[in-house]
Amino acid sequence: MFGGKRRKAERSLEELWNTMEMNCRNNYKDMAQDDLKEYEEKLNSYYNEKIITEEYYKRNDVRLKNKKEELKNYNHSQHIGW
Repeated sequence: MFGGKRRKAERSLEELWNTMEMNCRNNYKDMAQDDLKEYEEKLNSYYNEKIITEEYYKRNDVRLKNKKEELKNYNHSQHIGW
């Protein structure tokens, strides 16, 4: 049962990450920022509840930090032509 929870949590995180990436590619800046915040909250929650492994958490925390840095100034003012 615990392994099922882990797989479900990992799948949920991956789906959320993919949605965030899609929103970035489609220039949906607010949605991408919201998705990233939700991803961070879920990642931390699953780790604190010991649903995901430390290895999985660390690997994805690095990915999260890199993406947060990439999106730091990601906002509507970057769009030229409006």
